[in-house]
Amino acid sequence: MPRWTDKNRNPLGKLRSGAGLSQAEVSVKLGIGIHSVVRYESGISDLTIRLAEQMSALYGVPFEEIRKAVAETERPKSKHKNRILNKSDREEEPA
Repeated sequence: MPRWTDKNRNPLGKLRSGAGLSQAEVSVKLGIGIHSVVRYESGISDLTIRLAEQMSALYGVPFEEIRKAVAETERPKSKHKNRILNKSDREEEPA
């Protein structure tokens, strides 16, 4: 997993820090675990549209900026880009 510094912070992390928020503050305000915030920022996990919209409002940036930041974040050890998921993109869980 890449180590991000202030000079090369990942795109989603730049938006968060530009809003003056820590990962811990974001996790509390969005009601998710801090590890989830780390996973979204590092490209390990995909965002849902709902969560991306909440980040947009929290960071005070247009939704398109969140979408762009997510698309620019490469997954660790992969050439695939991260994405924002629709509900239909998820596999249905067995009943």
